[in-house]
Amino acid sequence: MGPGVEVGEASVLHPRVVLCEGVRLGCRVVVQAGAVIGGDGFGYVFDDGGHKKIPQVGIVVIEDDVDIGANTTIDRAMLGRTIIRRGTKIDNLVQVGHNVEIGEHSIIVAQVGISGSCRLGRGVIAAGQVGFADHLTIGDGAVLGAQAGVAEDVPAGERGWARRRCRCSRAKRLFACKSTCRTCPAVFAPRSAVSSNWKAVSESPRRRPVRREPWMTESDGIHSTCVVDAKANLAAGVRIGAFSIIGPEVTIGADARSPSLRAGGPRRNR
Repeated sequence: MGPGVEVGEASVLHPRVVLCEGVRLGCRVVVQAGAVIGGDGFGYVFDDGGHKKIPQVGIVVIEDDVDIGANTTIDRAMLGRTIIRRGTKIDNLVQVGHNVEIGEHSIIVAQVGISGSCRLGRGVIAAGQVGFADHLTIGDGAVLGAQAGVAEDVPAGERGWARRRCRCSRAKRLFACKSTCRTCPAVFAPRSAVSSNWKAVSESPRRRPVRREPWMTESDGIHSTCVVDAKANLAAGVRIGAFSIIGPEVTIGADARSPSLRAGGPRRNR
């Protein structure tokens, strides 16, 4: 422990934890082995042909009932405070940059990287390997799926997924078809072409409206999570189950019904 460190009642520090100068831990905080709290933030300025270090003179404040995983690092602020609010749970191998603020009762899963000066609201969930660019604001209750790359502010309550953050419904289609359909527009079309052309093709009262991407055929009953190649030949009345992948040159006859088809090898004509 460095000079000026404060640790609240009933807090637990496991072996090899490092608390640098000025760190403040609240009550009932648990810090797992190998965590480093209060190390210098990563700040440099290029001057006179080299990188000059910017002094990091702030502190880290960890409020009550926070859990911090093994080998997690939380950097001190350049000026002011890096703050982890009450009730937040941080997994192993997480990097929290300088001047970051994480709101109450948030969940930060393993290998997340939060760049400097980000503000995460209350109840935010960041799944494994999410990466945040610097100076972002993430609204209350936002959910970021695994490996999301967040380069812009996220509104409160929004759910995002995939390596370039997008809506969960679209990301499921990307993951389902990427391994088998190398020319599929769901993977390689521009983001604007994918997100701005939804069209409802079914209004069944027993399920939510089914939506169709612009390259899909006009058949009713195509589930919102399936992908149909533009060259596929589907008869009227065909129903395609969740996560189905219909490749090029495939013919599906009238009244055929397909269960959910996972990504795999070529499919027979039905």
